[in-house]
Amino acid sequence: MTSDPTAPSADAAPSSSADDRAHLTLLAEISRAHFLDQKSKVQIAQDHDISRFQVAALVQEARDRGIVRITIAVPSDGRDQETAQFLGIAELISVEPAHTPRGAEALARELAASVAEHAAGQTAVGISWSRIIQAMAPHLPDLSDSVVVQLAGAIASPDSTEAVPRLLSTLRAKQTLPLWAPLVAGEGAAALRETPEIARTLTQAGDLDLAVFAIGGWGPGLSTVWDRIQEQDRQQALAAGAVAEISGHLIDARGTAVEGPVEDSVIAASLADLRAARRRIAVAHGAGRAPAVLAAVRAGLVDILVCDIPLRDALAELEGQ
Repeated sequence: MTSDPTAPSADAAPSSSADDRAHLTLLAEISRAHFLDQKSKVQIAQDHDISRFQVAALVQEARDRGIVRITIAVPSDGRDQETAQFLGIAELISVEPAHTPRGAEALARELAASVAEHAAGQTAVGISWSRIIQAMAPHLPDLSDSVVVQLAGAIASPDSTEAVPRLLSTLRAKQTLPLWAPLVAGEGAAALRETPEIARTLTQAGDLDLAVFAIGGWGPGLSTVWDRIQEQDRQQALAAGAVAEISGHLIDARGTAVEGPVEDSVIAASLADLRAARRRIAVAHGAGRAPAVLAAVRAGLVDILVCDIPLRDALAELEGQ
């Protein structure tokens, strides 16, 4: 287990108040003493002339505000780096299989850690929706320097209606720009894109410092969109070569966008918007999504991939082929 208590900088909310700055400095000092110097709460309380209960509360506050981050990870065996080199991306981070609750939690935490690292100091952060992205929200630090932009409309289902707006509402950001629309809007998509609120969000999505999104495959159980369109549209996309779905957009194995009814019905930042982001973090899991991830890489959409070990190993097998 490692801890990284740091003096407040990009991870701590900026403030013009000297009292706030002094408090943030105190949080960092107490956290450093507790986690790095291995001092007991009683010793720290004596040093600062406060009670040990106050020390415990300040340590917890430091963790809640992102001043302290604790991670538990299995040391890399080198295969993450080898697979990243094969893919031609900057970084790959893998965790245990995500089909288990513990694996899904580990994937969410690693995604949050990567987002926290690359969102620090950035002014425009775009976030799409997936269950893993939803699960990472509690682990994110303060994003008070950033405008957070919703990159895809909501998935209408009993467990995720308006999931992304709810996700944005939990983030401590300077401003959030939601997309109050379904991801798959059918024939009404074009009109919805023209409404002022949605047009504003989609315009901001074209100028991102960081984009965070999930990669799905094109097939049953591999995409949240698959079950929300008509069978004839699914088959038409398959016939056109679709292997990957990203925020409702389909791409083929070469990384080329697949045009058709699915694309026409989607309300989301475009693939060009994602590609134009200065840094792009993608998350995916399961060996069955390996062709989709490879297609997304070929489309120029991935800088950093957070995935599980089965997916990483499936990507390595593709290298051998």
